[in-house]
Amino acid sequence: MTVWTDFRNQLTTAPPSVTRAGVATAFMGAASSFAVVAAAAAGYYGARVVLDRRRRAAWAHEWEDISSQWGRAAN
Repeated sequence: MTVWTDFRNQLTTAPPSVTRAGVATAFMGAASSFAVVAAAAAGYYGARVVLDRRRRAAWAHEWEDISSQWGRAAN
């Protein structure tokens, strides 16, 4: 009978097979890759939203300046 112990000499389960370890590694690699891509996409879209708001505010301010100039020229 084979008995498995951990570093504290307490009973533990048998280590995973090579196949099970490979599958677990592949899933963890895929999950971490997905997390990195999701974080990058969230950062990109977050920055895009902030920059678009600033750009729209700048355009609105500039249009107010130009429209006031047009109003004076038309009078």
